[in-house]
Amino acid sequence: MQTVALDKALSDSITVVDTYPEYLDQLKERASSRGVAESIEILVTEMYDFPFPDQSFDMIWSEGAAYNMGFENALVGWRRFLKSGGCLAVTKLVWLPSDPLAHVSRFFEKNIRT
Repeated sequence: MQTVALDKALSDSITVVDTYPEYLDQLKERASSRGVAESIEILVTEMYDFPFPDQSFDMIWSEGAAYNMGFENALVGWRRFLKSGGCLAVTKLVWLPSDPLAHVSRFFEKNIRT
């Protein structure tokens, strides 16, 4: 949803990177139904192996993904892809409740490296 909203707000081209083709297929459908598919480039690749030259982007927007490669590693590694004056927007998955639902707890135990 954020990709489509960003595309409409920025009126610029967007490059989307993810490792899950199923998610990207859903994005293609959403973008097409909202008339913004032509301005969104989609790539299936790892975030730590971007195939882009240095200073390629005005902004990098990471929705809860930087923690996969280590938050600091992501910040340092992605910096070179930003143009001078570019921005990096990052969300990070955070554990807030002291009594989470069981399936949430299992997800954190299985997937989150500290």
